[in-house]
Amino acid sequence: MKLPFSFYVLLSYIVGLFIGRYHFDIILISLFILTLLIIFRKNLFLVPFLILVLILGVVLYNANLPKFQLFEKKWKSLEGIVEEKILRKDVDQIIFRPYFSKERGFFYLKGNNNIKEGDILYLENVSFYPINFSNPYNFWDDNILFEIKFGSISKKGRERVNFISNLRKKTKEHIKNVFSTLGYDKSSFIQAITIGDTGELSKEIRMLFSETGTAHLLAISGLHISMLIGGIISIFPFRKIISKIVFFPLLLLYGLILGDKPPIWRVIGIYIYLLIAFIFRREEDSLNALFWVAFINLLISPLKFFNLSFQLSYMAMLGLLFKPNFEKFLPDFWQGIWESSFWLFIFLAPLNIFYFKKLYPLSIVSNLFAIPLFYLILLIAFVSILLSFLPISFLLTKILSLLLDILFLGLQIIISHYKISLIISIFIIILPLFLKKRRDYELLGI
Repeated sequence: MKLPFSFYVLLSYIVGLFIGRYHFDIILISLFILTLLIIFRKNLFLVPFLILVLILGVVLYNANLPKFQLFEKKWKSLEGIVEEKILRKDVDQIIFRPYFSKERGFFYLKGNNNIKEGDILYLENVSFYPINFSNPYNFWDDNILFEIKFGSISKKGRERVNFISNLRKKTKEHIKNVFSTLGYDKSSFIQAITIGDTGELSKEIRMLFSETGTAHLLAISGLHISMLIGGIISIFPFRKIISKIVFFPLLLLYGLILGDKPPIWRVIGIYIYLLIAFIFRREEDSLNALFWVAFINLLISPLKFFNLSFQLSYMAMLGLLFKPNFEKFLPDFWQGIWESSFWLFIFLAPLNIFYFKKLYPLSIVSNLFAIPLFYLILLIAFVSILLSFLPISFLLTKILSLLLDILFLGLQIIISHYKISLIISIFIIILPLFLKKRRDYELLGI
């Protein structure tokens, strides 16, 4: 597959980000420029442009690197605004931004407090503790750098909350009310997969999905949005292009409610790119779309490149675009799940080993079991939210509760019978190889 020009634009920009962070010497930079000259020897006028993109990466990296200004001294008092209130099981997490700084922090308060989004707070005897001073990139999605501790707190007034923040708050409250009858674990799971609020997930649920290699289902990802797009567009009684156009503002609004999460805006960005290409009768090139969307995303937030969520999201999409053809041995739906799970297990192995120091071979059998159920759960959850004012929502909630019981129980069985599950995973991996050999022998008349 020939790489589009957008790949080299993105690569030059990423090299610039690496130079900004690691201060590569002149020899490595010269080798990169020489490589560009060789690749574009027939179009040398493109090389100066790519070098400018590289320089842009260096400049934007340094401009966006947090300065940790609030860390420099102990503050006697500080005034700022509550940007978000995240409800936890026993406490609330308050996202707080001082008026004179873009660097945000958080602190915890006991539940049932009267603090709300938009409140102006006055903190006394304040101390800031960097969440990860040596590696701030892990938290750059939300630009939250500090944990805040203080002696006393008081409300000084209130600012008007913007439309999106208010909509996000009301959506979370509505979803919590709709699924309140499900019980704590089930309700928190639905909140996680519909609005990305994972704060109330219990340790047991997190461990269950982590050990079975299905943790990607807990966080809003491209899989969720793709399922949502496919499900909703398929039920619209319009032509395909009309359905896509009608769905676009809903998708954009959903992205704004969820916030600044790389997987979400990757899917939305590619959706916009391919929709524009379709309308103007241009080639719908998903690979080109992926590179341009990644480039634009990193122009807006350069430090996101060093964030694990960004890397896994875009690498997973890249892996799926380069997925080889496998021997078919399952019905189409499960074959697609198997191919994606198996290939991404291999393709993302370097990242998983580097960051987590382990692999999850059970993910092959776990995904074959969990993803079809999850697809049903996600669609029913969204339908329940939309139809919560109708009597049918009660029936949908009961169905949802049953499906969640099956999902949790099935994953528990998989992890509790680890050796058997591992053998099944290995069998599913190697079965296509035997089928291919058998078919080759049959063609040879053996």
